[in-house]
Amino acid sequence: MNYRKEFRKATAVLAAIVLIGGFTACSSKSTESNRKTITVSIPPIKYLVDRISGNEFDVNVMVATGACQETYEPTPSQMKDVAKSKLYLGISELEFEQKWLNNIKANNPELKYANLSEGVKMVEGSCSHEECEEHEHHHGGMDPHIWLSPANYKVMATATLNELVTLNPKNKSSYEKNFKSLVASIDSIDAIAKSKLANLKIKKFIIYHPALSYFARDYGLEQISIEQDGKEPAADYMKRLVSQAKEVGIKTIFVQKEFDLSLIKSFAGEVGATIEPINTFAYDWLESTNHIINALYSANQ
Repeated sequence: MNYRKEFRKATAVLAAIVLIGGFTACSSKSTESNRKTITVSIPPIKYLVDRISGNEFDVNVMVATGACQETYEPTPSQMKDVAKSKLYLGISELEFEQKWLNNIKANNPELKYANLSEGVKMVEGSCSHEECEEHEHHHGGMDPHIWLSPANYKVMATATLNELVTLNPKNKSSYEKNFKSLVASIDSIDAIAKSKLANLKIKKFIIYHPALSYFARDYGLEQISIEQDGKEPAADYMKRLVSQAKEVGIKTIFVQKEFDLSLIKSFAGEVGATIEPINTFAYDWLESTNHIINALYSANQ
């Protein structure tokens, strides 16, 4: 047996395998580098991009779930991802954007910014206030929580579709197909809300920070916030609120997960109510909105 010949054959095969592996790795890296990056302000907007695009893009989320958007400061890695982005999808009424957007635009002149609140009928929010571990900030006059309304979320979805088609026209048909599926899901949530909330005995609900203004407007509910003009409430206001909650029969107090529960626990104890945490910045909009609907419905049973 010619061992030298066999050795040369084995060496050649091994070299070919290594070479093919190298090409594969380079191809994989090339594919990954070709993915376009989009920046969004909050997770519910990322959900829109992912659903409509079919997870085609790398999505850079500026304010993560559970963070306080009013006081959040972007990390260096997030700013690097902004620099790689061709598109920024945001809500101009968010205080995070009011604080950071001019800086972002100045440092990224080629970046296109799309305001997803355009076309939405806005409601007034609280002005200067103190929350999120007692940091001072300002809401800018209008309530930014537009995504918590199914009707508004459809408007945002349409705007997102249009921006994605502009960014990548060759995938228009795929985006439109995914968009129709998403709208069907939003409509389903809207139908559930109308069915469960239309005949509630108690139309009022108490929440720590007034994030459900649009949701309440859509379904004929009345939101009562524990925050008073965006500040921790005065003692006399809390007494009146306790009396009102008992008189109306409110048994559930809603609070966003990013807020301190200590004040709520004391208030809920006086009212004899349970605390229902809600995640208004959740990525999975369908799941989080369905949770809010079911919580409001269960509070009336």
